[in-house]
Amino acid sequence: MKKVAGVIAVVTLLAIFYQVVTLWISEKYALLMLVPVPFLVVYMAYVILKYGTPSQYTFDERLYEDMEQVEG
Repeated sequence: MKKVAGVIAVVTLLAIFYQVVTLWISEKYALLMLVPVPFLVVYMAYVILKYGTPSQYTFDERLYEDMEQVEG
């Protein structure tokens, strides 16, 4: 589970870094930085699907994992 959290953190930080840095650099370098982003996102999805733990609830039981079940 540590590997999944690490990959998510790194890819998310790189995406935020890219968004901030492109405000101040030339268009040529911004496009060059954009090239690895799709590959990193695909790798992140692969790691989540391969090493992530599935939810113990079904979609009908709980729509979101962090949402408490509302009785009523």
